[in-house]
Order: sequence, then C-alpha cells, then structure tokens
Amino acid sequence: MILVKDRAELMLQTRESIRKDAPETLPPEGANVTSLFVEVDDFDDTLKRIEGWEIILPERATWYGMREIAVREPSGHTVVFAMMVAK
Repeated sequence: MILVKDRAELMLQTRESIRKDAPETLPPEGANVTSLFVEVDDFDDTLKRIEGWEIILPERATWYGMREIAVREPSGHTVVFAMMVAK
C-alpha cells in the first residue's frame, strides 16, 4: 500500500512481500528495529557516505527501475537507499 500527500510518499509493505523480494533485509521476527526505504538523487555519493556500514543487500538493479543497496545502519535498523535509473 502506498500513501501519498503533496511530495511525501509512504509505502507500507508486508513481511511476506519483503520475504519474496529481498529476504536478507527482513528483520528477525519480534526485533525492535525498523526498515526504511530512502530515494536519493546521487547514488554514488550515497555509497561514499555509507562506507563501512554492514551491507545486507548488495547493489542491484530492480525490475521497478531502481538502483538500490540495503545496509544495516549503526543502530541495527535496515535502510535501503535507491535511485531511479534513466529509462
């Protein structure tokens, strides 16, 4: 489900959906952590900024047109950084 207002977009995704697409990014059942998807304008700059963070999903191109990578940030939360690729 995607909720949109003005320029803000919030996607709510089920654990089952995550399990089918990128199971390595799924937090353990009952873990007190969150997952966040952030769309960025400069993917290469983002890669430099997250250098040293634990990569849990290596960089990939998705079927929905994104270049993305998932990391575990220092507090243990999952963050997926993505950028729309030119079509």
